[in-house]
Amino acid sequence: MEFESVKPRVEFLLRKNLPAPGNVVVEGTFSGSHEGKHGTYHAIKTTEGLKGLPGSRILDEAFEEVSKGEQVRVVYNGEATSQAGNMYQTFDVQVARETQLPLPTVETEDEELNLD
Repeated sequence: MEFESVKPRVEFLLRKNLPAPGNVVVEGTFSGSHEGKHGTYHAIKTTEGLKGLPGSRILDEAFEEVSKGEQVRVVYNGEATSQAGNMYQTFDVQVARETQLPLPTVETEDEELNLD
């Protein structure tokens, strides 16, 4: 008999090992935000397994707009300086959403049809 863990193993993505600015940090299906030992983390299911992205004010606010099951991509934008002079990391959280194109409108004039 073999035993398996029933809790999915989460690989945490550390902010000190980020790619160059403009590159994707993680891409996959959003599994929700959770509280862990060290604060909030955002779980994303990728082809390599479940990844946990540590929260920050910027990421937490962005992920509030994302629903579980949506496809997300997190892009690292680099460092920025706050008005107080503190350095912080910036990210772009992108969501793949179906866009509904508006139906084309056709302008017609009232005309009498001559069927003779």
